[in-house]
Amino acid sequence: MKLVLNSKQISFLRGRAHKLDPVVTVGNNGVSEGVIKELEFTLKTFELIKIKLRCDDQDELLELVANITESVKATKIQIIGHTLVLYRRSKEPKIPVPGLPLPEAQLKEELAPIERKRLTFKKPLNKKKTYKRTFKVASSETEGKKAFPKVYKKSAPKREKPATGRGFSRGSR
Repeated sequence: MKLVLNSKQISFLRGRAHKLDPVVTVGNNGVSEGVIKELEFTLKTFELIKIKLRCDDQDELLELVANITESVKATKIQIIGHTLVLYRRSKEPKIPVPGLPLPEAQLKEELAPIERKRLTFKKPLNKKKTYKRTFKVASSETEGKKAFPKVYKKSAPKREKPATGRGFSRGSR
């Protein structure tokens, strides 16, 4: 069964195939049983392959491409010059093509809960330092006793702007 792909899926696979080198070379003799077996093996192993075609005539090249795609039941992704890119999805896909459903085993692995490390900080971020002070209350009733401690927030000292000479903003000219 030949897989029907939309334009986004084809462009995704073309991008993946860009860095690949041709794995199989088909000569002037055409497609033989040995070539078909080799194509079957490489498609089963890699799913996406490049094939180098040795053919002089453009019509013969297109016939050769049609013959290859029918014999290995693969989808033609792209033909550039004498290079053909084929894709055939295996039972357990190695290339996650967007828009194609995953098999149940891979889907369960993907949807499994992820263990995440919890980030902890020693000091809270963006919190001003607080200091507690105790005061002695100067009254006759509570003489010598400490009053309820008050909490003061210490703010950062204000920065002074550096003096710039002669109106230049950076360095001297």
